[in-house]
Order: sequence, then structure tokens, then C-alpha cells
Amino acid sequence: MGNMSYCRFENTRGDIADCIEALGENDWNLESMNEAASDHEARGMRRFVKPYKEVADGFEDIDA
Repeated sequence: MGNMSYCRFENTRGDIADCIEALGENDWNLESMNEAASDHEARGMRRFVKPYKEVADGFEDIDA
């Protein structure tokens, strides 16, 4: 089930933090991630990075 609009960002933040931690555990290296994960999960990792990079690049400065 998707997140409700009033809390989607707060609910999603924790999930994204978990994904970022997993990326860091693999030294931000897609090749090592491919070796560490199933084919399905490795594809998900590769597809995860691009849209979040595009979002981050859209914010020049953000004070969180």
C-alpha cells in the first residue's frame, strides 16, 4: 500500500535511509552490489540511484 499524501515523505525517508545504508555497505560500487545481491535486487539498486540523483540535483541548496 502506498503512503498517504500527508505523510508520504516522512514514511519514505526511513526506507530510503535503509537503501542508502545498503549502498554504502557496498562502497557505492554497483559492481560489488551486483555480486552481493540477487539479480532482481541488483536491478532494483541500479534503478534506485538515477531518479534520486535527479531529484537531489534539482535542489541547489536545502537546509534540512
